[in-house]
Amino acid sequence: MNGQTFIFGKPVEGEYFTDREADARRLAANFRGGVSTFLLSPRRWGKTSLIKKVMRGCHQRKSSAAIVLCLLLMLWQ
Repeated sequence: MNGQTFIFGKPVEGEYFTDREADARRLAANFRGGVSTFLLSPRRWGKTSLIKKVMRGCHQRKSSAAIVLCLLLMLWQ
């Protein structure tokens, strides 16, 4: 891992994506079942990395999951 425990500021994959296998399985099951799902957590906690991992897995398995991703950006003045 290059001696670096975490990478911040961009989505990660491979060896940098850790400890989220249960979350990935649950999210994939929700995608396959057509379950509306919200991922809520503070910024930079890996939501995008998790979604990308699951989408990649669905694509590799040729899953027919339909994935709609809505991003809400809230700007506080």
